[in-house]
Amino acid sequence: MTRRVLFGAVAVVCMLSSGLLYANNQKNTFIGSIGFGSTCGPFIAADGPLDVMVQTNTNGASPLASVHLRWKMNGSDQKGNLYSGSFMGNGTFSAARGPYDLPYHAVMVGKGNVPNVRFEGNIRVFVTPGGFPAGAIITTLSATCQ
Repeated sequence: MTRRVLFGAVAVVCMLSSGLLYANNQKNTFIGSIGFGSTCGPFIAADGPLDVMVQTNTNGASPLASVHLRWKMNGSDQKGNLYSGSFMGNGTFSAARGPYDLPYHAVMVGKGNVPNVRFEGNIRVFVTPGGFPAGAIITTLSATCQ
């Protein structure tokens, strides 16, 4: 009985604390486009919905921001080969105002007999003064064949 009460109390405290820690949650979805060349083959261009969530905590002496980015994309190379991609990045920052530079990793999976491409680098997320994600730009990209 004591374990159940204690577990219940901890669960309630965690749920209440999560609302207090990140008092300002902002999310935006927009269409992102990417084009890049690699040693794997022809130039690849893709686009798709990019979801960005910025959670900020301005309570207390040390403001924090947590930024999460997810991007699902489809495209093709110059020869017409189709690709689907998954792109993810996240980071935690000691400043409640951006822009925020996130490390990311991504994979473009080729359909058929074409190589897959893995890439990584940094992406900069721009936010309004209120913390709303307003845009993003890739600042570095390094691609490798798989």
